[in-house]
Amino acid sequence: MKTKKEFQTENVKLKEEVAEWKVKFEELSDKYKTKCNEKDNMNKSFRCPKCGKNFESEESCKNHQKIHKSVKESFKCSECEKEFYEEWKFKAHMKTHNNFKYDQCQKTFKYLDIKRKHIQVTH
Repeated sequence: MKTKKEFQTENVKLKEEVAEWKVKFEELSDKYKTKCNEKDNMNKSFRCPKCGKNFESEESCKNHQKIHKSVKESFKCSECEKEFYEEWKFKAHMKTHNNFKYDQCQKTFKYLDIKRKHIQVTH
């Protein structure tokens, strides 16, 4: 059986250990909060001034901005006013507005290949 003195010594050691863990916890907590703030600030900081797109890093944002400098014209959708700086993206977007009408039966199809299949199977 332990003596009172041994219990007191053990108690002091445990209190010291708890104090050390508390300091470590506070340090880690501060580091975590700092990282979270950096991430929040980072998400807010790297926004393309031309189109408003957000980026997680300054490098990604700068690489993206090159498309604005290299493109002499933009492509604007006449249906919804959305603007594109790359022609292939504009063409892909325009397909979302186009419908393919088959005059023989007055049916309308969103995709040309579906219209062709309809003609093959039905007509």
